[in-house]
Amino acid sequence: MDRLDSDVSSRGNRRAKQGHMPEGKGTEKGDQHRKNQATSSRTKNIGNTFGRYLREVQRFWYEYSVSPVQMRIFRLFFFLVFAVDSFERISRGFRFVLPNQPLFLLPHIPYIFSYLPLPTCEVVTFCWIASFFLSIRVAFGLGSRVEVISLMVFRGYTTFVSQTDNYQHHYLVFLILVILSTVDWSQFDAAKGTKIVNSWQIKLLLFQVSLVYFWTGITKVNVDWLKGEIMPLTVGPDFSEFISTYSSWALLSISTVAIEFLLCVLFQIRKYHTLAFVLGFPMHVLMGISGLQIGRFSEVILCIYIFLAPPSILVFIDQILFKVKSSVPAFVFKEDNFKILGSSFGHCIGYFILHAYNLTEYLPSLKYIAAFLTSIDLINIFLLKGESRKIYPSFTHVLSTVFLVYLCFHTVHLRDMYSHAGVTQVPNKNIDSAIYFYRKAIEIDPTYLEGYGDLGLFLEDKGNLDEALQIYTKVLSELDDQNLKSLIGTVRVYHQKQDRRRVCHFIEKTGPIAFKRTQVQCVNQQCSQLNSHANYVLNILRKLDTKWECKQ
Repeated sequence: MDRLDSDVSSRGNRRAKQGHMPEGKGTEKGDQHRKNQATSSRTKNIGNTFGRYLREVQRFWYEYSVSPVQMRIFRLFFFLVFAVDSFERISRGFRFVLPNQPLFLLPHIPYIFSYLPLPTCEVVTFCWIASFFLSIRVAFGLGSRVEVISLMVFRGYTTFVSQTDNYQHHYLVFLILVILSTVDWSQFDAAKGTKIVNSWQIKLLLFQVSLVYFWTGITKVNVDWLKGEIMPLTVGPDFSEFISTYSSWALLSISTVAIEFLLCVLFQIRKYHTLAFVLGFPMHVLMGISGLQIGRFSEVILCIYIFLAPPSILVFIDQILFKVKSSVPAFVFKEDNFKILGSSFGHCIGYFILHAYNLTEYLPSLKYIAAFLTSIDLINIFLLKGESRKIYPSFTHVLSTVFLVYLCFHTVHLRDMYSHAGVTQVPNKNIDSAIYFYRKAIEIDPTYLEGYGDLGLFLEDKGNLDEALQIYTKVLSELDDQNLKSLIGTVRVYHQKQDRRRVCHFIEKTGPIAFKRTQVQCVNQQCSQLNSHANYVLNILRKLDTKWECKQ
């Protein structure tokens, strides 16, 4: 019995040594231990979840793969479109005139861009001509990242430093250039076969376009748009007539909103890229031919659809481009001497354009463009390595200058450059300068009806009535016998010459033409401007008819 009591006592002492406390305190410590374990488990689960989230984010952005074929085709078409857009902007440089127009030269972000020089005509024209040259170089895979960064700087400056001649889509184009300036294009030029390259830049580009589709869809969710009352006011007359005849504006408006919201999602799901291509590509083609005043924005978005196009289409385009490239003589890319000769030849052509049209008379900064492009050539000598040295940047310097000569002689952009220059002289009462610039515009394009009318008006203002009448007569006899500007100009000249018989004769001839013009139902701004001018003509005719008593 004593032994049993001793054993029980020993077991009790061991329990005490092992830490067995009274019942209340033991339960409390056990609960705390379990809480600590639960907290640790939750922390570990949160860490695992966060880690998985980070891996998914990394996979979403950094593991988006593109083929070298896609990148090369995109580079070619996107930068060619950008070159055309830059060239078309050259003629609008005279909208950036400082005197009497300070409100339109306010920067978009005053605290940053107010410290930069104001965008004068010379500065922005330099930016756009240089952008034209550089875009062609990049399009053909020549040069290095320096060209893309330069393009980004030029477009950023002209977009943000002034509120003149800017629209919302210009910001997207600038963001695209920011993204593309980080791309190492050499890795896509060096890649051969079907090698796939990861590019977070292209994923970010597609994500940005999705945001654009989302917000454009949001802005169109209103009663007036869905009823089809807004779209007819934004397109050209031919497209408007076609839709009114064969479709419904309400149906087209609703379909546009639905497709934009759908594309916002499809752009982010790779297996549905083909469906996005089928829906979005035709939509932007229609936008491009509809007469919307959005510049080259539709073409820019169409270039982005290259990343959504079916592989068979890309392979077909790549084969055509390879055949074209193979047709270039091999000796063109052999010697470094060609770089020097090609660059010099390109500069000579550039100077020929400047001096042949007296561009340096009112754009003195253009003479620095050749120096800038030469510096780009020199920089690329040191940056290009390996296989890239076989393709010399100066080849596109020659190509771009020849292209510039072609455009100058076969488009209206150089003509518009002079006419815009003439318009900017009017607020400052520089009528002689305006007459000079309009003469140059008509010399470039002898069929420029608007130019003849404006030139005649300036000559009237200077008192050169005989010369003004000669211009109006030339238009009416050789170009267009119903041109309202020339008709009303003729009436004004004979009125100032006090020739009642001829005044009444041209009033009788001009009235029905002006009245017919006012009866046209307008659906765009250009048509409305023509109608406003016709109403102006009718008002003048009524006053002169009353003064000269032509009906008696």
